Amino acid sequence: FWVHAINSVVVGLDIFCGRYEVRLVHYVYVLGYGILYVVWSVIHYEAKIGTESGTTYIYKALDWSPGKAGSAAVTSAIVLFVVGPICVLVLWLVLALREALHRSAHP
Repeated sequence: FWVHAINSVVVGLDIFCGRYEVRLVHYVYVLGYGILYVVWSVIHYEAKIGTESGTTYIYKALDWSPGKAGSAAVTSAIVLFVVGPICVLVLWLVLALREALHRSAHP
């Protein structure tokens, strides 16, 4: 958790402090990467590549074993089509706030 959380905070600060432009249509990049990651997790499981802990899945939520594949598919769909758009929307709103603050400070 902390590895992802710290990375997200650092990237968020970099985006907020920089002059990045984000449009809502940029969600297609999030969706594309997410789909590739889900496909890779299936390949990883089916090829039995394994992890350091000895499991064949990357994350427990992406366990594609019989009886758990449905749950992994639902989790993937929720992340791709609910969480992803919400994250892009929040980023867009934060950057809109940044622009509004900039305009008010430099009329």
